[in-house]
Amino acid sequence: MAFGTLTAEEAVVHVRRFAAGTSGANRDEEEEDFETEDEEVLPSDSGVTPPRNKRTHANRRDGVYECGTVSELVVAGVGFGENGRVMTGLEAVTVRLLQPGGTQEALPCVLSKDMTHYVAPIRWLHPGEHAVSVLIDGVRVGGTLIRVRAEGIEIGLSMSVLELEGVGKCVAGETAFIRLVARDHGGNPVLRGGAPLLLEARVPGEDPVAGTVTDHGDGTYEFSYLVEKAGPLEVALVLARKNNPTVRTLQVVCFAGPMEPSECRVDAGKLMLHWPAGDPAVVRVTRKDVFGNPTRNAGTRNRVSAEVVGPGVCDCEAVELGDGTCELRLRAGAAGSYDVSIVALAMPNPQGVEPVEVGHFTAEVAAGPTFPSACVARIALLVADGDGGVVEESLGEPDADVTLPATVMAGDRVLVYVLPRDVAGNKTRWTGGERIAVAARGPAETPFEPLDTVGAFAATLTSAGTALVLSQIQRPLFAHTRTRRDVFPLP
Repeated sequence: MAFGTLTAEEAVVHVRRFAAGTSGANRDEEEEDFETEDEEVLPSDSGVTPPRNKRTHANRRDGVYECGTVSELVVAGVGFGENGRVMTGLEAVTVRLLQPGGTQEALPCVLSKDMTHYVAPIRWLHPGEHAVSVLIDGVRVGGTLIRVRAEGIEIGLSMSVLELEGVGKCVAGETAFIRLVARDHGGNPVLRGGAPLLLEARVPGEDPVAGTVTDHGDGTYEFSYLVEKAGPLEVALVLARKNNPTVRTLQVVCFAGPMEPSECRVDAGKLMLHWPAGDPAVVRVTRKDVFGNPTRNAGTRNRVSAEVVGPGVCDCEAVELGDGTCELRLRAGAAGSYDVSIVALAMPNPQGVEPVEVGHFTAEVAAGPTFPSACVARIALLVADGDGGVVEESLGEPDADVTLPATVMAGDRVLVYVLPRDVAGNKTRWTGGERIAVAARGPAETPFEPLDTVGAFAATLTSAGTALVLSQIQRPLFAHTRTRRDVFPLP
């Protein structure tokens, strides 16, 4: 073994991609047998012969180093190994690294234990072009500067940037998109594709839905997925590395799509069971999308109304409850059968969108309870029929109040029928407990006697003059008293 001082003229410089003891060192050793990529050496035009079985930097697979890793710059002497020469350690070896940002730093350089070469560790902190120069005793080694490009290689899902609306929300039945801009674990951009990325949408209570991935080859990936059930779900981005898969989970809310009239739910149960005349009856319309999800999105046909056909006029008031449900309040005055059609229509409608029927049913409007001020009084006379009997002769319409004064002869038998009506004027029945009284006031006050039929009264008017017939109705717990005045001249 002979000692020799290394000079710049006989020095050779090469770079080991991974420093000894790091996670990539073993991988390089495994590749060395067939790739011989463990070390990077000077270019062939540097004037220095590279070591045997070692490729030059220009012949490297891609010539790019991974940000965050540590490489080793090795300074050795040509022929030192073959001649059994070792270094003295007295050489002044200087290694300078020029960073992409323009800053320069001196790297520590240590003589190996077997004294055959110097080693300087280099950590690639920043992406971009680096330049390494080596000086021995103030003389630059031939072929340096060595230019090295560092990039982010291994994707870090937690550091990558996610874009587009699919990151936080989607719409049922519509394709949602997510763009991933790759970053490594240090936040450096990854400018290449090929990462084994997958997407999976996990809807509670349903099987996972696989998404699609488009690799643009420049470090950006576009994911797409489609779900049909509205509500919260998880979207999992999976980096499916063989030995160390990682997952990034996103909390996403799926909103229901626009209203589909054929899927809407019409609830008219209470109305069909009991719809009193004059009272509002409620029809509740729950908007749903094409997949049956309750929705607030009314879509093109943004209004719900009712078309009602029946014996009378029916008013419709639409009230939006704020949760996508519309409440229709129908009010009909006339009792009878009504044909109700619930329709969705566009308002305003410059494009002429046709209304669409949401639901259809038939309902019966029932007369309400007796309302005193709406009741009517029918008056009739008992007259001889010429055969020794008497018949009833009505004064006015059979089911209406007397509108004009009637002439009654003194001694005639007068009948008064008080007919029950509800608040809307519909025929109804006495509910029981009403207090009904009829009297005539004129030259003499004559009370009417009740007959067997409820609301029927009779009296004989004997005094000539003008008589005022009063009919009074009072319901229990109802303060209003209905007074009916009909004037009769008595000749």
